[in-house]
Amino acid sequence: MCRIRDGLYYVMCPNYRKISELILSQEWLEILEIKPCQECRSLFLRIIKQPVFTKEMYQAVCHLTPLTDKTIWDILHHTIHTDTFLFFLDYTTPDMVCSRGVLLDLCTDVLGNFYPDIVDTLLRYGVCIDLQDTSGNTTLHKLAREKNYKGYRYLVEKGADEDLPNRDGWSARELLLKMTHT
Repeated sequence: MCRIRDGLYYVMCPNYRKISELILSQEWLEILEIKPCQECRSLFLRIIKQPVFTKEMYQAVCHLTPLTDKTIWDILHHTIHTDTFLFFLDYTTPDMVCSRGVLLDLCTDVLGNFYPDIVDTLLRYGVCIDLQDTSGNTTLHKLAREKNYKGYRYLVEKGADEDLPNRDGWSARELLLKMTHT
């Protein structure tokens, strides 16, 4: 079977089609019997978009792609169900999650919806609530900039430091006040 990528023909891995068909028929444990190539690894995104997520689906995803911080990051960005993300957190090791503390930034989606259940789970795994990115911004800074008052209040109640300055000297509290008046 051939596919076109960037105007060039290339031979698709025969297992790609098999795995795709198994995903469509929801035969999750059958996927474990197929050795995936590099191209097949991207199929895990199709699995995590399913409306219901099970342990067998988790096993299929783990078979297709190693669970790394990037995979967890991709899962939250591509899932439409927070239950799926929480499922992965419950089955991964705490140190894997804690090594990417910036995952707290993902407690909101592009529409500004806030997911307190994800925050609670990340905090339970030991993710630092006040972790700063390279600009010194915390999740609280992000929520203030987005005028996400619900999320901001929730993180403050959970112990986030409103007065921690970023590299420009702005605390989340000051940024929130500035954004409120604009």
